[in-house]
Amino acid sequence: MFINFRTRALALLALAIFVASAFLAGFTIYDSREGALDRAQFAAENLSRSVQNGIVRVIEAYALSLDAVVDGLSDPSVQDTSNKIQQLILFDRSASAKNLGSLLVLDANGDIIKDSKSQSPRKANLASRDYFRAQIARDVGLFIGAPFISVLDNQWSIALSRRLTSADGKFAGVVVGSIKLELFKALLEDLSAGPGGSIALFRTDGASIMRTPYHASDIGVNFSNVGVFKAFKKARAGTFDQVAVRDSVYRRYIYSQIGTLPLLISIGLSFDDILYDWKRKSIVVGGVSVALLGSMLILALGFIRQLNLRETAEKEANISARRLSYLAEKSTDAIVVRDLRGRRTYASERFFQMIGRSRAAVGDTALAAYLRPHSIDRPRHVLKRLLAGEDRVSETLECAGPDGAPIWLDAVSTQVLDQNNKLTEIITSLRNITEQKLMEQELIAHQRQLEADNLTDALTAIPNRRAFDKALMAEVARAERGNFPLSIIMIDIDFFKSYNDHFGHVGGDETLRKVGRRLLSSIRRPADFVARYGGEEFAVILPDTDLAGAHHVAEALRLAVHNLCRPHPGNPAGFVTISLGVTCKMSGSKDRSLVQNADEALYRAKSAGRNKVETSSHL
Repeated sequence: MFINFRTRALALLALAIFVASAFLAGFTIYDSREGALDRAQFAAENLSRSVQNGIVRVIEAYALSLDAVVDGLSDPSVQDTSNKIQQLILFDRSASAKNLGSLLVLDANGDIIKDSKSQSPRKANLASRDYFRAQIARDVGLFIGAPFISVLDNQWSIALSRRLTSADGKFAGVVVGSIKLELFKALLEDLSAGPGGSIALFRTDGASIMRTPYHASDIGVNFSNVGVFKAFKKARAGTFDQVAVRDSVYRRYIYSQIGTLPLLISIGLSFDDILYDWKRKSIVVGGVSVALLGSMLILALGFIRQLNLRETAEKEANISARRLSYLAEKSTDAIVVRDLRGRRTYASERFFQMIGRSRAAVGDTALAAYLRPHSIDRPRHVLKRLLAGEDRVSETLECAGPDGAPIWLDAVSTQVLDQNNKLTEIITSLRNITEQKLMEQELIAHQRQLEADNLTDALTAIPNRRAFDKALMAEVARAERGNFPLSIIMIDIDFFKSYNDHFGHVGGDETLRKVGRRLLSSIRRPADFVARYGGEEFAVILPDTDLAGAHHVAEALRLAVHNLCRPHPGNPAGFVTISLGVTCKMSGSKDRSLVQNADEALYRAKSAGRNKVETSSHL
């Protein structure tokens, strides 16, 4: 029993401090756990974007082959050619890429009428296939069929199909191509979701396409009743936690529909993998916390029970101080104590290990001496914020190691107050986060590279159609805001089909590269923009340029390509030439049909004999 009010008050205070400290320790461990989950989810979301970008590139590449066949079949000039020429036009080299099966053209009854692998198509009727039935009632766009085992090579594949429509709008058949699932298997296995993680690719109707770890028995199985599809019904993308049915592993799943495709990607991160480091650190932090709380409670009770024995209380206090010093030295974090002038009064051995220097070599030198320029003032700013009344300040510091390599430290500084509630010292806990920072930089660099690849034409290495559309939209908006003129030039290589027929696609590709480089090198102003628009077409954006100036630039481009003197037997000029269409959006004009107007001018240039520059009449 406590005898007097002061003793009871001290007991209640000790209990309150114990409970608060226990809560703080528990909260710190819990917050660390949530931080580990957040970092893992961030990494998984970046991984998901990488997987989605890879799959989208594959699907788009193969979809272009289908589109080329659909466009070719609707072109009367193609239909008038021989079967051999039709074969070359309809089924280009992309249709023979690795892991891509045959491209087939089926008529309205489902019979094979054209085959990319042979001029004499196989005799078969595929009207019962899902990719054929799906296109009969209406045009569903690019249809991705369920996985099936190919009878040609006994490998799992999926089919991509496009609808053929006759001139009167009726169903005329289907163009279909198959992709081997080995391609998706290789793509997913190149990435990792951790030892206990999984990556799965489904159709949005639940059909399994590919999964890592790989199980052949999973392909084609419908999983529409599992957790990811229950979540998918509520939101197209999201996160949920669940014990996996297959292997009973508790995972956090990050799922998302891949663009507008009927595909769903699901990445599962094992909680054992995510929390592995956290559990180890939590054991240490928990042990230290228990020791501290136990010591605190013992000391408090001892102080209360031995209130009149100051000498005994002082001994207990000294023991506690030694324990705290010992715990600081054994902590995985570095502990540094500074006075209000910034001078270091204590530093654990872990601090010197983190900055890669011995205690003797550092001496009294301040940490600022090892910081990179952008971090030098941060310790001083921390002191100002603590003096202003903040209890806790977090900063990320970058210092240089002995070899010059960067070392990133997560620094958490707290106040040390005296009995008058006045700031006397600053305790800073330092944690080495270099590995995390390097990983973040690598992910950012990878993302930027992916974005650059999406805006660059793979053949000519100049901006592609997507980059052109993006640049044009920005320049139109800028021209309207600043009331500036804006011109564009549409360019087409003359008689390019006959060039390909004579020199082959390899020669044609080389000419496209040379023409692209010549156009790019002939543009003088940094703001001017050259892109490959598609096929043998190029486009140029000329900001703040009127029609006369754009015509002058177009003429210079025409001469630059002509002066390549690249032989072209099918061209009356004897060399590779270009035709150009020029249009201008004058200041104050709201007409945004620039590409259409330039294309009309290009058509007139070609009709007038080619190797000419024509301007648009739409001003």
